Amino acid sequence: MRFTEWEERVAPKLMGAVIAAGDNKDAFNYLIQQGYCTRIIDNLYDQDYPPTNEELMDVSKLLFSVIPSNPFYQEHIKTLQPVASMAWEAWEQSNELCKMTCTDRIYAHVFRDQINYMNELVALLTQGYEKMVEVRKELEHTFSDSWMKSLEGTNVKLEYTPYGDNIQS
Repeated sequence: MRFTEWEERVAPKLMGAVIAAGDNKDAFNYLIQQGYCTRIIDNLYDQDYPPTNEELMDVSKLLFSVIPSNPFYQEHIKTLQPVASMAWEAWEQSNELCKMTCTDRIYAHVFRDQINYMNELVALLTQGYEKMVEVRKELEHTFSDSWMKSLEGTNVKLEYTPYGDNIQS
């Protein structure tokens, strides 16, 4: 899906970004542009939904031209860029960990989602600490049990308890 269509159909439903940016349109644009790029690059790496040439061109334009010229990004680059770099490194590491031990596979799912911290950081920068906490709570709903699928075929026995997940091997 091209960025313009994604921006129209998907971005307004990204409540973490909506809440994090508040009334700051540039902050919202930064988050959704980054989110689109992350999704397309992940699809390229995983080859689960191979991106089209047009999607790759959209990512290139966003990363090399649009995001760097975003006023919110320019104002906060010294704060945003280190977190983005750490999230990128965590994502790369998650791609290695998902091929290793059961524990590594679980951590892979934690590491791959560190890009979501950008929403919290944007909320902190645009609206303060309390809004950052609110965004964190909103993002907790986006986590899933998809990590369990990565344990299929291993010797791990998954059991559910009324108090949460209990993993036993």
